[in-house]
Amino acid sequence: MIARWSQPMARIGRSLFARIFLITIIALISFVLIFFAAFRSTLIFPAAIESLAGPLSIIIQQSEDAAPGGESRILDLFASATRAAGIVEDFPGDATIRDDLRERLMTVSPETEAIFFSRDIRFRYVNARSKLKDLPIDMNARFAAVTALEISVELNDGRVLVVLFSPAAVIVDRPGLVGTLFAIASLIIGTIAAIGIHISLKPLNELERAAERFGVTFDPEPVIERGPEEIRRVARALNRTQDQVRGLISERARMISALAHDVLTSLTRLRLRAEGPAPIDQGAMAEDINLLEELIDDMLIYAKSGEPNHCVDLIDMLDFIKTYAQEAPSSIQLQINTSLQEYFIAADSKAIIRVLNNLIDNAFSYGGSARIVCESNEAGLAIHIDDDGPGIPEDELVKVLEPFYRLETSRNRRTGGSGMGLGIADTLLRAQGGHLTLQNKSPSGLRATLLFPAALEITS
Repeated sequence: MIARWSQPMARIGRSLFARIFLITIIALISFVLIFFAAFRSTLIFPAAIESLAGPLSIIIQQSEDAAPGGESRILDLFASATRAAGIVEDFPGDATIRDDLRERLMTVSPETEAIFFSRDIRFRYVNARSKLKDLPIDMNARFAAVTALEISVELNDGRVLVVLFSPAAVIVDRPGLVGTLFAIASLIIGTIAAIGIHISLKPLNELERAAERFGVTFDPEPVIERGPEEIRRVARALNRTQDQVRGLISERARMISALAHDVLTSLTRLRLRAEGPAPIDQGAMAEDINLLEELIDDMLIYAKSGEPNHCVDLIDMLDFIKTYAQEAPSSIQLQINTSLQEYFIAADSKAIIRVLNNLIDNAFSYGGSARIVCESNEAGLAIHIDDDGPGIPEDELVKVLEPFYRLETSRNRRTGGSGMGLGIADTLLRAQGGHLTLQNKSPSGLRATLLFPAALEITS
């Protein structure tokens, strides 16, 4: 049973809202307990007893001097919003002798000392609300009437004068003391609550500083994921964002470096042909210009590939692939291994054609052939493009999807291409909601898989 409840409670305790809520509730409960407990403490009753000593000594004398039956008028005049009195035959059973409270009564003045010195005086705490419920208690007194003190004083004739008074007398007679208690309780509880909230929000301050560092340097230290669950999630998201930004900056630097290298290489060849002693080879110069145009075209396509789709077509991917294979300039084998008759998605048909062209060109360039295999499962529709080439080293399968990454390191476009084909295909496909993965086949060859998740399928 304990284990069953411990995990949900632990999850609640990790929440920032729950922590602040609990701190607030604990602070309120503590405030109420401290405030009302004070009315039974030595801070309240001694002051109330001292204020009662004079009137009590007077009614003792008047009650003893009064004619038979005249005590009731005296006791009525003594009663107020916070006290009451009566005469009984004996002490209440649970009343006890309290020397400290007796001293309070006696030391107010010589007159009170003379009255109380030789008398049997007993005290007990009682429920004030039940005892004072029939009295005209004002709002301040009723608010404080949690516990009352009952003083029993023996009279000369053996009877007992019982006086009941509430510490609310201090509220009525000394409102400044209550204000002081209120201020002290507020200060103590406020300090404790502030410390608790500060501890709960400390990870948030660290998160703020980490975000500021991220704005100054794009390679900050990872944010420590600690504190309430909400702050942990924000820290986790900030760490992911930092990683993504670092990756984008690294990719940008690599792209600029590769682009500059390729452009300068082509320009250098053009300059040598234009300024060299040999006759100008216009065909070679035209080839270099074409390479530059292809490079710039690839860059523009890649730059725009991540933009939101503004041109969306309703495409039956199975029919689309069949038409593509039939109209391709090179012979492409097509194999449909699915029982699906149709698979509609909303996507940019031109972007998908560009993805297929890049992957088919890659298959023919490195494998000499291309085969398209369509399969379906619970994940969605998978379109495989297979070749019989040498494949790609396992540790390079992800890297080749980065722009300008080439397995052939000479950076010769005639042997290694621009390095943009797979990167463009991956980015374009992700913009359509699909995923591109590469996998080596056995014994040789490469498989590029275009996965269109089941969530993309449009059904009637």
